[in-house]
Amino acid sequence: MAVVDPDEAIGRQRAEKVGNSSGRKPQYLKDMRKAFEDKSIDIVSIATPNHWHALAAIWAIQAGKDVYVEKPVSHNVSEGRRIVQAARKYGKIVQTGTQCRSMGGTIQAIDHVHQGKIGKVSVARGLCYKRRGRSEPAASTRPRPASTTACGWAPRPRRLSADPVSTTTGTGMGLRQRRPGQPGHPPDGHRPLGAWC
Repeated sequence: MAVVDPDEAIGRQRAEKVGNSSGRKPQYLKDMRKAFEDKSIDIVSIATPNHWHALAAIWAIQAGKDVYVEKPVSHNVSEGRRIVQAARKYGKIVQTGTQCRSMGGTIQAIDHVHQGKIGKVSVARGLCYKRRGRSEPAASTRPRPASTTACGWAPRPRRLSADPVSTTTGTGMGLRQRRPGQPGHPPDGHRPLGAWC
């Protein structure tokens, strides 16, 4: 069992908290890839910043781990498809946190609909009043804490391209930033995740 966080101070606090609640002291690691290399770990739960979800899931799958990943699984359909491809290739299970779909009342309601108990359903609408922040937060000007690794604090790439003629950036995903001069090219200092590690 391991707790991974690029910020050592926070990571050690969380490892202690997990140890206190579970009765088993987990190892603390700064780099998620070290956890993926550990043969004693069978499954990983990914609760990283959103822009890391797809890459972390693929790395874990490639290392032979089953994966539970928080929402959003990916930022776009292409990343999601690559997770599915990896899971199929390596025969691994990937689940995302959609707890409401698994609640007893929701399952009963779906069964009622499927069994025709409420008649023919032709339209269904959902509404959520929960306030949400920006899906793409503004760039942080906060300095990187001294206790972190550079790899763990890579900024979110602005735009990615699945350009089939491009080379990969080391992420293994075939994704890269747009070339300078292309529409949507990010400002200097923003690189794909693989370029930072």
